Amino acid sequence: MTLVPLRAMLWRRVNRATFDTLHGNSPGQYHITLTASPAVASFVAALPKYELTELGGYTVDLPIEPFDGTDPVLAETLRIRYMGGQSQRKDWNIPAQRPETAYTLWRPGRGVPAKKTFAQKRRDFILVLLDANHHYHARFIRDESFAKLPHEVQDLLNESQFGVKTWET
Repeated sequence: MTLVPLRAMLWRRVNRATFDTLHGNSPGQYHITLTASPAVASFVAALPKYELTELGGYTVDLPIEPFDGTDPVLAETLRIRYMGGQSQRKDWNIPAQRPETAYTLWRPGRGVPAKKTFAQKRRDFILVLLDANHHYHARFIRDESFAKLPHEVQDLLNESQFGVKTWET
């Protein structure tokens, strides 16, 4: 396996709302809220926009590369929705993230812990990565693996609940 440098990383720390959404415990929320940062627009800039709204919103499909590690996952498409510059919320989200529809590596028991009780002190993260070859990858980092991440990545994740970081390649 050849390592490819990262070009950008989008992350979301798993909070109670994200945890409950992925477990199907949230009766009203079916998406994972990301951030209102314009940096997300640059993260997905190369992808075609569709479902345009009068509020400036749109959807993009991220073609997620297959995961060939333990218990492999085929290539999938991950939708990301921008609410729009004229919307009240102006944020980005990942729709349809329930136990049976979430990205495979994020589902309960696979990514998010299978236990249905949220633990506030855990450092669990949803990541979407863009590599130098312009390929997208999605991962779930559990608290148990956090210390194995490069220190620069740990620092970024500790710094903010969500964000986008871009590196020069």
